[in-house]
Amino acid sequence: MVLSVNNPFKYGEVVSGDSFAGRRQEIQEITRDIINGHDLVVLAPRRYGKTSLLDSVLDSDILSESIIIQADFMRAPNKEKLAEQLALSLRDNQDKFLGGMQKVLSKLGCLRVTPQFSFNEEGKFSVSFSFFSKSNSEVYTCFEELLELPVQLAQEKQKNVIFVFDEFQEILEIDPTLIKIMRSVFQNQSNVAHVYLGSKQHVIAEIFTNKNAPFWKSAKIMEIGRIDKTDFALFIKHQFTQTGISVNKKIVEIILSITQSHPYATQELCYFLWDETLLSGECREEMIGIALRKLLIANNIYFTRVWDKLSVQQRQVLQALSEEPGSPLRNEYRARHGLPGKPSVQVALRKLENEELVERTGQGKWRVSEPFLMEWLLIDR
Repeated sequence: MVLSVNNPFKYGEVVSGDSFAGRRQEIQEITRDIINGHDLVVLAPRRYGKTSLLDSVLDSDILSESIIIQADFMRAPNKEKLAEQLALSLRDNQDKFLGGMQKVLSKLGCLRVTPQFSFNEEGKFSVSFSFFSKSNSEVYTCFEELLELPVQLAQEKQKNVIFVFDEFQEILEIDPTLIKIMRSVFQNQSNVAHVYLGSKQHVIAEIFTNKNAPFWKSAKIMEIGRIDKTDFALFIKHQFTQTGISVNKKIVEIILSITQSHPYATQELCYFLWDETLLSGECREEMIGIALRKLLIANNIYFTRVWDKLSVQQRQVLQALSEEPGSPLRNEYRARHGLPGKPSVQVALRKLENEELVERTGQGKWRVSEPFLMEWLLIDR
């Protein structure tokens, strides 16, 4: 019995340390680019572990003294909140600046739009800006100053600076003007690494590969795929055996055949499967089906909400791709699955891709992005 042992598989959160699977080559490549001050776009669909991957890079000893400024564009509904994120990130690096907290607060206090500092009952520090009475130009100026501040402060202690922007494509929804401001600031920041994480390939491509866009050819684009099956198999076996659970090669192969090495899905299925093994201390094949059913039940509300929001054409295409990943724009494919005409399918695919429910696999082929959404669509409900 291993009831006292914590489940070694993690999902639905940023994963680090022993819970992080594979990605050795990606970690090495990203680390080299950052050390050399290269700008980098890390591109992958949602739930592929982009944030966890980058955190694994940033947590390494070789970057421990670097000043890391982070902002999550998905969590910033407007440019004002984005400015607050940058200010808080500056504060989080206070120990690496000459003068520490006082220096950071002093510099922030010199911004044209003066921030307000406060501590809640738990002693947590916060920063806010009174932008409501300011013009757009003053807000933009403040944002520009916040992007310049880390480098100015770092120069006093000769520290390296790394900017990290998660879900960067959301900048177009927040305020497209910010792109021009960021580019004008960053092109003068030599030896500073700017890392952009993105999940919507077509939007990121517009930002970094359109010759008319400010960020055209300004960063190396690195696409992150699913985790190598050999690496994932070793990880799964290790996570089970280290908690006293025996698991054979065939079971691991079945797991990966179901999840197709999808990072989030594999960790999720293994989490449910590990729970099934607690009483027996071993993992048996029949437990995989039990774990999968429990997983689908746990996700039923989420999948139902996704399904309810889709149009009839989108449902038809999604259902067809669940049954047969492939080329829904081809005549024979549409005929096999009773799909509407090519124009309607194209529109449906574009909408499904925007919602990150389907993804391209090359040569006009598509598949459902989330393996368990596919499983849910295939079962009788």
